[in-house]
Amino acid sequence: MIIIRKKVLFVCTGNTCRSSMAEALFKKMLADIGEEGSDIEVMSAGTGAIEGQRASPQAVSAMAEEGLDLSKHRSKQVTAAMIEEADLILTMTRRHKESIISMVPGAKDKVFTLKEFAYKGGIADYEKKLQEINDRIREKQKAFEGRNRGKLEDLIKKREKLKKELDEIEEKIKQLNKTLEEETCEERRELMKLEYMIDDLDITDPFGQPMDVYKKSAEEIKKALKEVLEKIKKGQ
Repeated sequence: MIIIRKKVLFVCTGNTCRSSMAEALFKKMLADIGEEGSDIEVMSAGTGAIEGQRASPQAVSAMAEEGLDLSKHRSKQVTAAMIEEADLILTMTRRHKESIISMVPGAKDKVFTLKEFAYKGGIADYEKKLQEINDRIREKQKAFEGRNRGKLEDLIKKREKLKKELDEIEEKIKQLNKTLEEETCEERRELMKLEYMIDDLDITDPFGQPMDVYKKSAEEIKKALKEVLEKIKKGQ
């Protein structure tokens, strides 16, 4: 049961595609649950919006298929006042999230990407794991350098003094670097996987794309919004 009033702000870039569709879809979801959703105010804005722009034709068409009229939507540029007034800010990408936080650092705890908030764990867990893996790499690198510092210094000196041995010395240095890469290869593979997963938490920008891309974006937003609604109903 929703027991507190919330003001939810959706943010994208131009406020003519993703955030406008999210606003319309979420308002409909709230209306569908009746009194429970009546105390939630929904709005949208863009980090680089031109005030008063209409929603893109494709976004209007995509929402029409959902039974929603987006033709009256007019874009708004996000402001510090909007950020401060909102109880929950859901952005379409990490860049939008970073932009909001840079505008109002104090809003950090109430700004999430839409998918981050919608799905348990979200980007915060991935970022934590990325940090842990980077720390492990740095620790191994420091230990590696400690074990091999003397050897590297000797090889570099020999290379400077004995040009004719350059090729041999270069090969030894390459082997040492290869050893370091081998010792951290598992962590590097984990980094690549996690970075890919983080990118998947962004809502794809459909601007300028064919209608099917807008439909896909709308479905992506709709799916995440259902999870958002459930969390708000539970008072999270």
